[in-house]
Amino acid sequence: WAEERVQAFDGKRVLINYQSPLQEKHYPLDAWQAVVDGLKPETAVIELVTDGSMLRGTEWITPMPGPRRSAALVKKCDCVLTIDSFAGHLAAAVGTPAVVLFGPTNPLVWGHEGATCIRSSRCPPCANTPRLGLCEARTCMREIHPFTVIEAVLEKIGQPLVTALG
Repeated sequence: WAEERVQAFDGKRVLINYQSPLQEKHYPLDAWQAVVDGLKPETAVIELVTDGSMLRGTEWITPMPGPRRSAALVKKCDCVLTIDSFAGHLAAAVGTPAVVLFGPTNPLVWGHEGATCIRSSRCPPCANTPRLGLCEARTCMREIHPFTVIEAVLEKIGQPLVTALG
């Protein structure tokens, strides 16, 4: 199933997951769009979607697969780019390189060996603390620069940064 789904995508395949029911883990959509734009055209940026995407330039796989098919799909990708979520843990489980964006959660606790964990250094992790409820600015996610994310993904897939950015 996964092989059939990804064979149409040329170049390196990067699966992204930018959605979470937890608002504190949201990376701004304009930043996600900048990342997608920066990874194109050298990569196929793939999303698992139910109703369509909020981003331009991604390849959709729909309907949303269950856990087994998701694992098979992640295994067929060159990299997973995600917020701290199930997708990052799934990448670690099947051995796919990952770039994981951390906001309020601590990459020392929730990250995986071999994954590139990115978080802002300005504020300490606040998940499971009273500070989480007090933070409305979500600074920890907004301060992650799209270029930092693009650079990390390109490094994971072995794509030279200079070539990818022109």
